[in-house]
Amino acid sequence: MKLYLAVTADRYELPLAVAGSAGELAEMTGYGRINILSAIAHDTPGTQRGMKFIRIEVPGEDADDNGGG
Repeated sequence: MKLYLAVTADRYELPLAVAGSAGELAEMTGYGRINILSAIAHDTPGTQRGMKFIRIEVPGEDADDNGGG
């Protein structure tokens, strides 16, 4: 499962918003979905807008994960 986050643009990267898709994060933050995806792809620091966008993978949370190992 992937989560999209807006975090503070400092060394702590504290979460400001968490969403299940870039579109949901766009609605929460007021930035466009394409802008968010581009910022993630280019790993922009976000210092001008005051927030950085990141995508994280949560292990073991996939719908097709049957818990086997």
